[in-house]
Amino acid sequence: MGSTPDRAPLTDAIVTALSTVVEFVGDVVAPQDAGWQSYPGGNESVFIPYVTVTPQPSPAPEGSLGDGQIDWRLPYTLTTYGVTRQQIEDVADDARRAVLGLNNISITMNDGTTVWKIIGVTSQNIGGVGFTDQIKPTAYSQSDSVLVWFSKKL
Repeated sequence: MGSTPDRAPLTDAIVTALSTVVEFVGDVVAPQDAGWQSYPGGNESVFIPYVTVTPQPSPAPEGSLGDGQIDWRLPYTLTTYGVTRQQIEDVADDARRAVLGLNNISITMNDGTTVWKIIGVTSQNIGGVGFTDQIKPTAYSQSDSVLVWFSKKL
């Protein structure tokens, strides 16, 4: 039967890739130094946009019990936050491109010896722009979905 990959090293690789194109990346939660830098909406206040990475549930792969080369499909949500539509869409575009570029990357599992390889990344959903004026100042967000194909190297 195929084995199960460690998820943490893959998520760490995604966070690292995003950190090359987005100044602040949150690992499920908002990064501490992003967002409003002083009083929200104040005259001198600046909002630093950010993206959060959230691993999503993945069903076990299907295949025969004797197949040792079963590929996992692991979904992630990339949610971008900002104060204008243009700001979040620009950051979301950069974030999506960074994750989609992770093809053919080998990742060592937590045991230090087992290696899995990203054999493909697809964009499953480019999210709509969310907007709320229920808080002041207004806020925007966009949640995109990517699917990472992960295979054990034999």
